[in-house]
Amino acid sequence: MNNVTHLPVSNPRRRVAPPDALKRLEGAARDLQEIAQEHDWDRDGIREVAARILRTVEDMRAAETGAS
Repeated sequence: MNNVTHLPVSNPRRRVAPPDALKRLEGAARDLQEIAQEHDWDRDGIREVAARILRTVEDMRAAETGAS
């Protein structure tokens, strides 16, 4: 007799980043913003990248609170 207990499997496509990872991403984006203020080379490009990272962090946090 084969009794197999199937464990619930989370959707592998939907992963929520741990809060510490989100904090690190947010910190990296803030560092990029500071670098953009201190240097003249590609200042707008750096700010654009930092803004995209911060928007992604916000989206991930919103998804995390929506999943709770």
